[in-house]
Amino acid sequence: MELTGALWNLYKDPGYLKKVLDLKERLLSGSKRPKGVVQEPVKPRPVAVLETVKHVLSLADKPMRAKEIQTACVQLLAKPVKMNSIAHCLYRHSQGQQSMFLKAGWGLYELRTEVEPYGLGLRRRRYPGR
Repeated sequence: MELTGALWNLYKDPGYLKKVLDLKERLLSGSKRPKGVVQEPVKPRPVAVLETVKHVLSLADKPMRAKEIQTACVQLLAKPVKMNSIAHCLYRHSQGQQSMFLKAGWGLYELRTEVEPYGLGLRRRRYPGR
């Protein structure tokens, strides 16, 4: 197949050949990204988020708000952590009597220090001998 017509008009625009060569270099180098393309950050694993939240709350001397916990987690992990991940972790692990976190107030969470002995919803017998 031979090239004819418009494809041979390379020299009509004096900067066209330079643009094509620059494009070729950029595509072959593979190191530069086009402007406006942002690489998505790698999300931390849920276990890492849970362990970090536990560590943050163990260092705290008073109950903390979810936003404060998120800020501390970002500083400890040195990666962005979504607020939804923190909120889901706090919600999921603050349910039940043997939960890991206690909800201390409206939006306040703290680490549970003691576990209730009958945390599975079992009632204690009044007369253990019977």
